[in-house]
Amino acid sequence: MPGPFRRPDAIHASIDVQFLRAKRCYLLMTNPFAGSRRLQARETAVGLLAGGRPNCMGNQQDERQAEVLQQDHDDVTATLFMDAEPTVLRDTDTIRTAAEEIMAHRYRSLPVVNNQGKYLGTVGVNGMLRLVLPKAAIMKDGLTNIPYVPDTLANLRGRLATAIDQPVTLCMETDRAIVYTDTPLLETLLTLYRTKAALPVLEKGSQRLAGVISYFDVGRKIMEQGL
Repeated sequence: MPGPFRRPDAIHASIDVQFLRAKRCYLLMTNPFAGSRRLQARETAVGLLAGGRPNCMGNQQDERQAEVLQQDHDDVTATLFMDAEPTVLRDTDTIRTAAEEIMAHRYRSLPVVNNQGKYLGTVGVNGMLRLVLPKAAIMKDGLTNIPYVPDTLANLRGRLATAIDQPVTLCMETDRAIVYTDTPLLETLLTLYRTKAALPVLEKGSQRLAGVISYFDVGRKIMEQGL
């Protein structure tokens, strides 16, 4: 007689649990912060390789286990430190809007997204400063004797005024380092350390902005339960 019918969605749910378990093992085994959990992960991985088979009938316990494993996965990836509701700029915003946000909240940079939430780039204080400098001072092979070039506060205001109502994309950086929601924790911290600026966190594939990680986010997470 044929065996009991197995619903495709139940099979997929069970396979997802097994996949998440294996992924968790890998992340813990390669995470230097995992401590004694690395040994446990290695033993679990050996058991999986030895032929552990998922229960293809699927049940609430499997679903709950998947949720727990996903939470463990988040604890060793970029999402651990991520601010999931950052202030953002739209590509239709003006430089005036960006300047007001940056000055009002003392931001060093803000991500720019389109109407679908796709990450386009970052506007930061350096991009703003570039707008008020003489073009001859910032162009390649430009002025070299800057101390001897006279300038005034009125000139700085005038340069900013010519650009203030232009699209924010005029001063947007598109080569800023990024990480993804599944980027391992240590790799995320090293990228933040080397970049010396807040990191956009993206969803793979869609390139939608999932959040932002700053030095303050990292420090707050590390110290929130005391030392």
